[in-house]
Amino acid sequence: MAGVTMLVHYPHAKMEREAIEDNQVESVALLSKTVAHDIQEVVSDLLILSESKSLRVLLEGTETTRGAALAECFGSWSEKKQIYDQIRFIDEKGMEALRVNFDGGNPRVVSKEELQPKSHRYYFKEAFALGRGEVYMSPFDLNVEHEKIEQPLKPMIRIATPVFDRRGRKRGVVVLNYLGATLIRDFERMSVNVLGSVMLLNSGGFWLKGPRGEDEWAFMYEDRGDRTFGNAFPEVWRRVAEEESGQILTGDGLFTFATVHPVLGACKARSASSKSSDREVKCHGKADAVHWTIVCRVPHNVLNAGTQDTLFQLLQVLGAVTLMLAVVCWVLATARVNRRRAEEALRQSYEALRRAEEARDGLSHMIVHDLNNPLMGVMGFADLLARGLGREPTDKEKLLKHLQQIRDSGTEMSSLIRSILDVSKLEAGEMPVSLAPVDAAELCKTICEQFTPQAERAGVRLSFEPRTDTTMVQADKELLSRIIQNLVTNSLRYAGKGADVTCFVRSDGDNVILGVEDNGPGIPAEYKGKIFEKFFQAAGGAGKKKYGVGLGLAFCKMAAEAQGGKISVESEEGRGAKFDVALKPG
Repeated sequence: MAGVTMLVHYPHAKMEREAIEDNQVESVALLSKTVAHDIQEVVSDLLILSESKSLRVLLEGTETTRGAALAECFGSWSEKKQIYDQIRFIDEKGMEALRVNFDGGNPRVVSKEELQPKSHRYYFKEAFALGRGEVYMSPFDLNVEHEKIEQPLKPMIRIATPVFDRRGRKRGVVVLNYLGATLIRDFERMSVNVLGSVMLLNSGGFWLKGPRGEDEWAFMYEDRGDRTFGNAFPEVWRRVAEEESGQILTGDGLFTFATVHPVLGACKARSASSKSSDREVKCHGKADAVHWTIVCRVPHNVLNAGTQDTLFQLLQVLGAVTLMLAVVCWVLATARVNRRRAEEALRQSYEALRRAEEARDGLSHMIVHDLNNPLMGVMGFADLLARGLGREPTDKEKLLKHLQQIRDSGTEMSSLIRSILDVSKLEAGEMPVSLAPVDAAELCKTICEQFTPQAERAGVRLSFEPRTDTTMVQADKELLSRIIQNLVTNSLRYAGKGADVTCFVRSDGDNVILGVEDNGPGIPAEYKGKIFEKFFQAAGGAGKKKYGVGLGLAFCKMAAEAQGGKISVESEEGRGAKFDVALKPG
């Protein structure tokens, strides 16, 4: 028994570990894109302001026009973006010529008396020394006022670029004091569903965002200089310091890391989007010195949690198989009763006979093929598993494969039975429906995010498009979610590799329309009137697989009508398909 347990446990643990490793790599990559996108937006704002017409007016204008247009421009930008503590233009002598303070959400152009000389500050010197189109970014630190760290803490990044007049003379720099709390909030939001703890480190290994708040920004305090990632995890830090990205397993857990070069990435993205322009965006020679590292750590107790119950899960599978057999018997018995009722109806009406025969044939096909096939798979692979228990350890991969196939067959049977029960409840009016205001756009966006990995594996481009400002509907959120999930699943299955699938929300005046459309092969004309019928399955081409038992779209139609709505389809063969679910506005 111990040998069998190990044969099952080891490969299962290996598969769980590989899945976690892949998930961590994907999570770190997504976090890297989030951080890079935030800085890219700031660099874009900086370059737009440095090339603005209002700044040209300041540089070329007379004394009566000097500064007025630029002050309005900077103030409007600060109010619109709400991510800049200060927006400044500093002239070639290092004197602030114009400064807009955010002042907690009430942007204000400071008076001439409040403007200060900044020629001695490091960020002015570094930025003024740059050439046209080059961008400087300061280290990510805490704002200091009057030699003391400002309270509450205000994370800050200063990003600047030099400004030239029409004759090519360098006339000063534009500086944005970026409120780093915005980046930290985005980082935290994207970390919510990541397994383990997520950290953001500066180039010195200090935590900008870490598991413990007291360890963050330690480089700003004289008594916390030893609170670094390198001191906490020296083995991992050596790898981080040598490589751009990677993954390492130590006694402290699984670490996945990637390096982010915010200025380089932002400049490259800006240059790529500005190829048609005569202006080239460049990064100065020290841009690579500003880099951060994203690290995800999964402790061993979390890493191994899913593999310790393998034997229990095996017993659950065997129990589930027994339960499935009982359910199949129940379905067969129900079918027999339905058949007798249909035969009785024969004597009363030929039309009733035809409908009963069609229903019976559909249900029989499901029982004989769709439930019998996975049942035979369960029995066959269970037999192969039993035969393999006494073999050499070299057979353990085959045993694991048979076990997984047993579990897949059981899951398939469970899904089929759930579809039958749900459709039965909807037909009988026994399905509980709770109508309440639901944000259709948010729901569709969430479903698209959930199905993105599946779409990528299928080679399909999945996207969401809000086509209206009216997105609230009266609906049962769970039923509506299942309708959209069914429609997205169908499109991913049948649209074909390289296709585009779009989930959208629009309004036709009286209703809010949630829909899914694709540019796949479409639906033949002879099938469009039947696809919402129970147990209907379009005939597949050679080698093409049928999915399910033909209840998905029947469920969608009944569920939409149960919420006071309706579902419709538009399609031409070879030109894709579009499904619309119309509901009353919420």
